[in-house]
Amino acid sequence: MRANRRLQGVMFRVLASVGAAAALTVPAHAAVPTQTLVHGAMSAIAGGPAADGLYDITFALYKDETGGSPFYSEGPVTVALKSGSWSWQLGSKTPLQPAALANLPTVWIGVKVGVDAELPRKPLSSVVF
Repeated sequence: MRANRRLQGVMFRVLASVGAAAALTVPAHAAVPTQTLVHGAMSAIAGGPAADGLYDITFALYKDETGGSPFYSEGPVTVALKSGSWSWQLGSKTPLQPAALANLPTVWIGVKVGVDAELPRKPLSSVVF
């Protein structure tokens, strides 16, 4: 049974890379991925990791650090948290569009946990695939 949790005042860190953004550096014959793995950590307000369990998370990608509308979103999706850490295959429910990522100097990810407000956006980095 999935527990639907609402986090109040949880600190959140996202470590992410978008392989699709590497489209500018790969030969034309290479397929650009439509998914990428993102990792994150949740901490309780009092310190230490947030409680283990299942959390509803919504991801959004933006061209700017603040303001504007997302050009991509996925979720809410159910993500398992263990010892404060989680992973999600971004694009597994809504495929990423490599063309939308390729022309942006920086892509920013916004993360929303449950019904709480979206957390401050973090920049994504590309990786060689």
